[in-house]
Formats: sequence, C-alpha cells, structure tokens
Amino acid sequence: MKPQKGWDGTTHGKMIDVRPQEYISYTYRGGATGEKALACAGIHSGTADKMTKGIFTKLDPILSFKSGPT
Repeated sequence: MKPQKGWDGTTHGKMIDVRPQEYISYTYRGGATGEKALACAGIHSGTADKMTKGIFTKLDPILSFKSGPT
C-alpha cells in the first residue's frame, strides 16, 4: 500500500497451512507507530498524535479461516 502516517506501507506475510476448499492459515508481520493506530481508528487529534509519537507496535498475528457447510 501507499505509505501512511506512522506506517511505511509494507506488510510481510507467510502461509502457514492450506487445505484447498477447507482451511487457510497465514501470518503477517508489520510495524506501526501509535499515530497509525489512531488513524486506523479514525481519531484525528494533535494532542493524541503527540502522546503516541515514538510508540512503535510490532504486529505478528495469525489469521485462520475455515470453510463452512456448503
């Protein structure tokens, strides 16, 4: 994605498990400043930006999706 306030626009992903038409699981890594978290939440405040400046969050979630009955 295009870089945004507090994020360089790059997220790195990796497939963990795939069972076609059944299950998929992956992880992605990234990092963002507190300013990015506020922007994602739709909070636009100079005071909040100043309070979160310099706070850095590393993301390393695992997402899994399982197909339901068809």
